[in-house]
Amino acid sequence: GETAELGEFVGSDNRNATVKYLWSAVAIGIYKETNIITGNELEPGMSVMACREHGLGCNGNSLARKALKEHYGWDRYFSEPARESIEQAAVPAILYETFLNHLNGWGRRDFKPHIKVKAIAHLTGGSFQSKFADYFLFPRGLSADLDNLWDPPKIAKNIVEWSGTSQREAHQVFGCGQRVLAVINNKNESEFCSRANTFGIEVKKAGEITEEKEPALRIKSKFNGEDVFFRPGEG
Repeated sequence: GETAELGEFVGSDNRNATVKYLWSAVAIGIYKETNIITGNELEPGMSVMACREHGLGCNGNSLARKALKEHYGWDRYFSEPARESIEQAAVPAILYETFLNHLNGWGRRDFKPHIKVKAIAHLTGGSFQSKFADYFLFPRGLSADLDNLWDPPKIAKNIVEWSGTSQREAHQVFGCGQRVLAVINNKNESEFCSRANTFGIEVKKAGEITEEKEPALRIKSKFNGEDVFFRPGEG
């Protein structure tokens, strides 16, 4: 179960809080063996597509609350100047599963994918390092260069500034403006964007898979423009 937020919700300093716990759930899935996305088909030159996220996407809440407290003070929940930032931090996460299931052919009788997606990274806890680099890239000796990510939402920029969080840590905690990375053949970029548009999802090419002598994930930070690197064994 999810326990990271339990302490805050059991003993919240928001005197008007009505919810004192987080929900838990069980998921049961069905899959077609030929449609499993494993990452084993990744190759250099493939495109990394980024699905845009306008809020924090339900990640980094502990850091967000800490930064809000440091910036606005203990009584932040009752502070009018803090209202806008708190509302930005609470923007609902975007759900992408209908779009991704569509791409993978789950709505078709023959289960034939509309676009063959080679890897999907949901940038939750651990974000770019854990969910993309450590899981997909490094075990296969691959690298990626992400130099065209979406801009982080305003609240993420503020949290990084208020908390003094490093660029590296920011990309381990937040999606920084994207929630899903999908790897596809570059010939499918245009169709990928067109199909995403029909689901109301903003996407763009964020970079590509590469093969380097020493595997690494390079991110061009949209916070300050500096390069952020993740390498095997640094988690």
